[in-house]
Amino acid sequence: MSTYWRLLLWAGRALFVAAPVAVLGCRLTRPLWEDSPLQAGVPAHWIPNTTLALSFGWAFFLPFLVLPVAPLPLVSADRMRIFAETVLGTRRLKVRQLRLIGS
Repeated sequence: MSTYWRLLLWAGRALFVAAPVAVLGCRLTRPLWEDSPLQAGVPAHWIPNTTLALSFGWAFFLPFLVLPVAPLPLVSADRMRIFAETVLGTRRLKVRQLRLIGS
């Protein structure tokens, strides 16, 4: 597996954990940023802005984080099994018949 794909897998794992932690942290630190000035209707403080960005990324990439989705370079096959490296770990699938096209 190349460094690029390994980096993307770890970024997905980090985002999967960081966004909910940021929401909790934002809620717990509300007195710190609550009275900061507003810019375009949102507080001009880094805590809610970072939380918003992480939450948006989490919601946008959620299907790729929790579903068994993997890019082709992270998929391998042997006799009757397919292996795919995903954000949540290695997925294994047994199949009755396997035809490799391309590769």
